[in-house]
Amino acid sequence: MSDISQRFYDDEEAEEILRLASSMSPAGGTINRDRLMATAAELGISAEAVELAEKQLAGQKNEKAHRAEFDARQRKDFNSHLVSYLIVNVFLFFINVASGLKEVWFFYPILGWGIGLAFHAVASLNKSSGMYQEAYERWRASHYGTEGETDAVRRDSRVQDQFENDGQIYIGLHGRVKSRSKSRSRYRQ
Repeated sequence: MSDISQRFYDDEEAEEILRLASSMSPAGGTINRDRLMATAAELGISAEAVELAEKQLAGQKNEKAHRAEFDARQRKDFNSHLVSYLIVNVFLFFINVASGLKEVWFFYPILGWGIGLAFHAVASLNKSSGMYQEAYERWRASHYGTEGETDAVRRDSRVQDQFENDGQIYIGLHGRVKSRSKSRSRYRQ
């Protein structure tokens, strides 16, 4: 038994063990806030750290919901653009064929509009592109104000850094939202 008590776990292992044990408990994996606070106190986690983690989790959930809403809107807009592209260019193809002209011109609008459609696909569907990130920031500012919930989480992450740097272990405070510098000055020329 002494071998098990002398075993050490890193933060991720301890967090995963506690998560699995919680899901196996007879309560069905749910815990009320009082019990959460008591468990945190037993683990040596301060109430401030738990409150910070709660805020961070709420911010992350809001961010996921906002991203999902934005992504659905982006897909809808792109699909609308794609359908318009197909309908109009099929119509232009039939006009070109029906006109009886020997010159084939319908592929010029297909090519020109296709380039625009490709840029739209990159901007709206490629989540790692800068255009996507900028579009999301603009959308979030217009729908949820200039300061979204994640900005509050970013401010709180500075407080979290103080907790992490005092030498104690705080389970569950991983994966904070990293602040992203907004260098939009290049567009204001």
